[in-house]
Amino acid sequence: MKLCAFILFLCVSVASSATYYVRTDGNNSNTGLTDSAGGAWRTVQKAATTAVAGDTVTVNSGNYDEDVDSGQAGTSGSPITFTGVSQPRLKTWYLTHSWVNVDNFKFTDMTARYSAILIWSNANLRITRCRIYDLTNANYMAIRTVGPSGDVITMPLVASNLYIAQCTLSNIQNHAFQMFMRDSIIESNYADRVGHDFLNLWGDNNIIRRNVITNGVQGDVDNHCDFVQTYGGPGALQATNNLFDSNLIINNTGDLQNCNLEVGGPAYSQDDATNRFHHWTFRNNVFVNNYGAGNVGIPYTTWENNTFYRSPNSNSQLHSTPIFLLDQTGFRGRLGTISNNLFVACGYSNAADGLKLGYYNASAIGVKDYNMVAGLPEHNFSTSPTFSEANGVNGGDPLFANITSGDARISAGSPAIGVAANLSSQFTTDFTGATRSVPWDIGAYEFVATPGNGLPARGFNGKMIFGGKVVLQ
Repeated sequence: MKLCAFILFLCVSVASSATYYVRTDGNNSNTGLTDSAGGAWRTVQKAATTAVAGDTVTVNSGNYDEDVDSGQAGTSGSPITFTGVSQPRLKTWYLTHSWVNVDNFKFTDMTARYSAILIWSNANLRITRCRIYDLTNANYMAIRTVGPSGDVITMPLVASNLYIAQCTLSNIQNHAFQMFMRDSIIESNYADRVGHDFLNLWGDNNIIRRNVITNGVQGDVDNHCDFVQTYGGPGALQATNNLFDSNLIINNTGDLQNCNLEVGGPAYSQDDATNRFHHWTFRNNVFVNNYGAGNVGIPYTTWENNTFYRSPNSNSQLHSTPIFLLDQTGFRGRLGTISNNLFVACGYSNAADGLKLGYYNASAIGVKDYNMVAGLPEHNFSTSPTFSEANGVNGGDPLFANITSGDARISAGSPAIGVAANLSSQFTTDFTGATRSVPWDIGAYEFVATPGNGLPARGFNGKMIFGGKVVLQ
C-alpha cells in the first residue's frame, strides 16, 4: 500500500510540472508541449491561462502584441516561469497572481492599461531582462503596482518579495516605476529618456541598487522629475527603511532632481517619532551632471559615501545644494546623517556665494562630518567660504579619473583618499563592489591603484560610459 501511494505521488508530481511552448506559427488548439508549428500554442495568453505551479513556458521570438493577464498562481517552491527567446514583443502584462517569473520580453505600442507591466497581487514575482520602450503617451508608465480596484494600495496590501532586475526602460513619458512594495529589490536596471520620475516609492525595507538613470527629459507631465519621490497621500501610506546603494544618475538635464521626499501635508504627523516616512539611506551613489537639488523632507535620512559632481547643475537658486533638508509644513527633513560625501561643482553659479560650492544647507539638523567640498574645475576646485566641519576637506582637486566622460573614480594623490570615517560596521564595499580598506576614502569610489571599468559589480546589465553618455555595450 505504501509503495502504491509513493508511485501515485510520483506520478502526480511529474504530471504537475510541464514545459509549454508558444510560437507565432503555433495554434491554440495544439497541446503546447512541443516546440513546433504543430505542437506549440499561438498566444502567450493561452499559456498564461493554462500553466500551473511548477510549469515553464518558453515563448519564441516574434511580435505577439498581446495584452496578457496572468491566469494562475505558482507556489514558493514551484513558481510559474515564462521565458522569452530573443525578447518576443508584447503590449502589456498584468500580473494578478503570485509566484510568477517573467524573463526576457519586450513591451511597446501599448494603447491602454496605463503601464506595460502592472502588478496587482501580493507579489512574490520576478521580472528580469525585459525591455520597455517608446511609451509616448504621458499617462503610460513602465512598471507599477496597484490595489484590487486599480487605485492606491493600503499598506497591508502592498506587494512583497518583488525582484526586478536587468531591465531596460527607454523613452518613457511618465514614471519608470511607481511602486507600493516591501521587502523587495530593484537592481541593475537601465533607464534612458524617462519623462518623469525614475521611481515613486512607498513601503518598507526595499533595496534600490546598481541602476543607471540617464538622459532624463521633462516629459508631458506637471511639476518636475525626480530620481526618487515619496509623499504622504491617501491610503495610510508609509515609507521606511529603504536603501539606495550604488546607483548611477548621470546626464539628466531635463529638470530632474536628486530626490523629493515628503512626509505629507498638515493631515500627516509632523512629529519625528510618529510620522510614517523616515529612515532612508543613500550610499555609494554617483550623481553626475543632473539638473536639480535633492529635497529631503523626511527625518532620519542617511547620506554616506556618495559622489556629487555638477548635481545640481542648474543656475537657479532653487537648486543650490545637492542635499537640501526641508523642515516646514509637509516636510520634516532633520535628524539625519551626512558623512563621507564628495561634493564638487554643485549648485548654482553666483560669485557672491562661491561659484558652485553647494553641499548641504546650513540649517540642516543632524550629524555632518568627513565630507569634502570643492568648486568648479575652472576655478581650481576652490574652497567654500561657508563650509566648516571638524574633519571635512574644503577645496582641492579630487583628481577624478575622467569626469567629463562620467568617470568619477579618484586617482592617486586625491585629497579624498584616507580621510573618511570608517563605517565598516554598516557596509564594507564601494560603488563597484570593491571592499573598502582602512582608512576609508571620501566618495562613492575606494581608490584602487589598478582600477576596473568603474561600474557597479554583480550583474550590472552590461552598460558602459563613453563620451559622457551611458550607452549599450
